[in-house]
Amino acid sequence: MNFNSFSAPDFSPPKPPKFPTPASKLIEEMKFQMAYLESTKPTDQVLRICYGGAFGVIRTGHIASIGQDLLRMVVKHEDGTFSSIFAPVSQCSFMFSLVPKTQDEPGDEKIVLLFKEEGSPQDKKST
Repeated sequence: MNFNSFSAPDFSPPKPPKFPTPASKLIEEMKFQMAYLESTKPTDQVLRICYGGAFGVIRTGHIASIGQDLLRMVVKHEDGTFSSIFAPVSQCSFMFSLVPKTQDEPGDEKIVLLFKEEGSPQDKKST
């Protein structure tokens, strides 16, 4: 009997399936919609995203899922200052807008959508 080709069965536990969370599903859909709008918009327009929630409607350019149902948005106020808002997915609405390029809307503003932020509470291990 030749044991050279014999291998033991793998007894390691199976990896748990990755289920999409409400926050990651929203980010994925927003990325899809943003890519579609970017590919179909006229060249003289720029894409903007506004957050609508408990604080009113505010322009945002950075949205990240930091939990199963929690989002972090960096919003830009009309006076040019920035704030961070943490909110459950169920309490957020987002509006995509195409606006003409102007002096105030130059078009080089980058929109960032993240599935999980570095250093989020999920990454911290309790000691």
